[in-house]
Amino acid sequence: MEKIKLFLTKEKYLSLLFFILLLATFLRLYRITGYMEFLGDQARDVLIIRDFLKNGNFFFIGPQTSIGNMYLPPFYYYLIAPALFLANYSPVGPAIFIALLSVLTVFLVYFVGKKFFTPEAGLVAAFLYAISPSVIRYSNFSWNPNIMPLFSLLAVYSLYQIWQKGKAKWLIPLSLSLVMGLNAHYLSLLLLPLSGLFVLLSYLKLKPEPKKQKKLIRLSFVALGIFLLSLLPLVLFDIRNNGQNINAII
Repeated sequence: MEKIKLFLTKEKYLSLLFFILLLATFLRLYRITGYMEFLGDQARDVLIIRDFLKNGNFFFIGPQTSIGNMYLPPFYYYLIAPALFLANYSPVGPAIFIALLSVLTVFLVYFVGKKFFTPEAGLVAAFLYAISPSVIRYSNFSWNPNIMPLFSLLAVYSLYQIWQKGKAKWLIPLSLSLVMGLNAHYLSLLLLPLSGLFVLLSYLKLKPEPKKQKKLIRLSFVALGIFLLSLLPLVLFDIRNNGQNINAII
């Protein structure tokens, strides 16, 4: 690794990163209209969002899960709504948007790899993620689980900043990442106990610094409030539908 560090200048790092991002963009957008998936889930999403954009019918629930009569929160729909509108209600718009989010994930893989290890590790990881056939397969069509890698990785990086660096302000990005992860798939619930554990460890770690401890507590309540507020649409839906989601979970 030392030889690579001596050989690569900052300009070459940036050139390689630019090439990787360009490659990732090409692999995800090339003939997207022919390769994108458009099945029942995508048709349902387009119809629901189109109804919202044209008729102003707000929705309190997101996509239905594959297990039971249970629904995700609705913010994935609101996230892709502008792309559908800009594409004149063509499903290609959300597909392109998801592809661009995947390119952003490639950059985040590089950034996190650079921070955790070395710039070389970040470049290699980003390159492998950029060309991975499985990743590309789930990056060129609109489907709520496809955004999970971006927000899961952002949540992990936020936890690193909180626990390792003592930066309480990262509780807000952590909360927003968990919110969007939950809107992508209920599997992201696995991140909740992990996040709580690391925030608790961060509090104990800051014991010699009471001012930082107080800031961590204050921002923890703000982050928790953001997360709970994001669940309000589901709560309202359950109130109007005799606890459908809660009953499905039980």
